[in-house]
Formats: sequence, C-alpha cells, structure tokens
Amino acid sequence: MELAVGATTPLTTPFPAGAVAQMTPYTLTYAATADWPLRVYLPATIAPGTQLPTFLMIYPTDLRDWESVSVGFAAAGYGFVALSPSAQHATDIDAHARDARLALELARQGLLHPALAADDYVVLGGSFSSPILHRLLRDDPAGVAAWVTVGGISNAFDIAAAFYAGEIQLPERFRLAVPALGAPNLYPELFLRYSPVYTAAQLPPTLIIHTDADEVTPLDQALQLEAALAAAGVPHDVFYYRDVTHYLEIGENLTDAGKEMYHRILSFAQRYQPLPPAP
Repeated sequence: MELAVGATTPLTTPFPAGAVAQMTPYTLTYAATADWPLRVYLPATIAPGTQLPTFLMIYPTDLRDWESVSVGFAAAGYGFVALSPSAQHATDIDAHARDARLALELARQGLLHPALAADDYVVLGGSFSSPILHRLLRDDPAGVAAWVTVGGISNAFDIAAAFYAGEIQLPERFRLAVPALGAPNLYPELFLRYSPVYTAAQLPPTLIIHTDADEVTPLDQALQLEAALAAAGVPHDVFYYRDVTHYLEIGENLTDAGKEMYHRILSFAQRYQPLPPAP
C-alpha cells in the first residue's frame, strides 16, 4: 500500500461568509485500487496540540465538485476527510465501503494529520454513497458516533420496484446500478445489505435530510427510515424541505434550504463531537 501526499493549498468558499480552509490531497494505491482520491480539509489555523472533531464525508460523485461544502465545514472548526467512490469499483458497494473504512482508519490513527480526531467521527453521505455508508456502519462501526444521510436510500427493495415500474429516473452514470444487483426475489440478501430500514436498531444516532422534490430517491425512503429508527428507539433528527430536486445547489448557487442544512448538520454534530472552546 502506498499513500502519497500533495501540497497543501488554502481555499475559500462563498458560504459561510469569510470561510477559509487548508486542503491537502492524498492518493492511495493498494490492492485493486489505484489513484484513489482523498482530501483532508482543516481550519486555516490550528493551535499546537489541538485535536479537532472530525467528519468523514463520502461524496456520491467526484469530491472536487463538492469543494465548497468541504471548505465550509472545515472553516467552522472541524477536520473534514473527504473521498469519492473509485471508478474502478463501479457499482460494487462493498468495495467502496472497504475504501471508506480504510480512509477512516488512516484518519483515526493520525496518518493523514495529527489534528484529526481518534474517535467519535460523524460520517456523512447521500444518494449513491448512502448504501456505502450503511455497509461501513454495519460491517464495522468502530470510531463512528453518528451519521448523516442526505437524499439517501433506506429500502433498496422499494427503489428497485420503482425503477422497474419507471417511476424514478436514475442519472446516466448510475442507470445500471439497480440491474447490477439482480432480481430482488432471487438475491434478497444483496438488497437487505443496502437497506438500513431493516437494521435501524443497530445504527448510531442519525440525521435524515431529504427534499420532497426528489426525483431520484423518493421522500418515502426517508420517511421509512425515520419510522424504523423511532420504533427501534434510536436517537434521530430529520430535516425535510422543499427546494431543488435530488441535486443540491452549492457554492454561489446555494439556496436558503442549503444554508439551513449546513447549520443543522453542525448542530447535530455538536452533540457527538463538540468543538473545543475558543482560545
């Protein structure tokens, strides 16, 4: 396994106002994975000896497209470890989950930056990366205190039924994701593995975010997960909004709902990874 580190670069983003962070890119080569993208975002200044509360974000698409989000959270005082699914794994959710576990362990052991937390991570994802998060949490939840799912899948059986009924339209790059799993009646174990609604009792505290205008992952997916968490007695928060569709507007196009989402995620994270007191 080889981990290469690039040059650290200062970055800014329009929201929140005045947000500045430092970004360091990493490239990991191991086993069948080559040139795996991983970036660490940190506050612009860090006091010596500080260990920052840390997020692990698995973006559904190229992490470079979401840079303004990463910078915004790092500027708030958090360590922010971001990765995107390796193209080499295609729709292999389990392989993507192994990559996520490796990124989490590299961060926890201080191999990415000594300021990153050793435990109690808040992990985030949405859309295609939501089942990756579920596998990460179910296979080995060590080091994770809470998770956030945005526009996520909670019942893969219902998603498959809606897909074959022509009720949802997946993006071109993911149009074969459902057929790749096979028929639900022939391979139910695969669909169960990607359905947190059936494993709610084993999940950590959860923040569910979803828009009722979602054209890819119906709002009912969020409602089912909320009901399952409530029945299992798992702490959970929800933020349902009406704004854009499945695809979030970010950067200069960030909407009021997007800004509210940012603040709600920070408020949720504070319960499980409080920011250190200001100097």
